[in-house]
Amino acid sequence: MKHKIEKLVIEIPHLQATVTVQDMKYLKGVEIKGGGFTCRGQEKGEKRHTNYHIFFMDYKEMKKIPQNFPIIAHECLHAIQYIAEDYGIELSEEKEHGAYLLTYLLEKLI
Repeated sequence: MKHKIEKLVIEIPHLQATVTVQDMKYLKGVEIKGGGFTCRGQEKGEKRHTNYHIFFMDYKEMKKIPQNFPIIAHECLHAIQYIAEDYGIELSEEKEHGAYLLTYLLEKLI
């Protein structure tokens, strides 16, 4: 019997990128040191990263508790840093773009 992996896939249409949010239990091969972890993903044949992954300890419950919002924002910011690096976005020069990306991700997550 296969277990259904629960995840939230957030599409960022203007960049043709996705951010996938899953429970930490699906993270393999990484030492867990906190309440969240963010990494890049790459599909076969892709020239650059277009998939980013954020893992949380029980993210569906986590987002219900306001004290967890800083952890959620922290991991979203890591995803934005990866996206900026991979897409050549200079966040120090495009502060509004980074802020809009953060707001977009947080609206989808919380």
